[in-house]
Amino acid sequence: MLADGCEAALRSLPPDTSDREAQTTVKRIVEARLADGQLRQSSLSRAEVDLVMHAFVRVWRRMRHRRIPYPIPAKRSFSA
Repeated sequence: MLADGCEAALRSLPPDTSDREAQTTVKRIVEARLADGQLRQSSLSRAEVDLVMHAFVRVWRRMRHRRIPYPIPAKRSFSA
């Protein structure tokens, strides 16, 4: 539940989003779930929730890296 919500929100951020803005986004989502009582019966401690939030931002950072432009091979013409 947390991963789905955070992933969707992070993917919607513009490409120039800073890590701090991403952390704020994740924190806002997780805090809303906590305030709503959705994690009440989980066995997660506050420290574990903090680790999860940091992990979400790390994964997002890796996911949004720029890709190396690969050359497009020229089409080969085959003679029959």
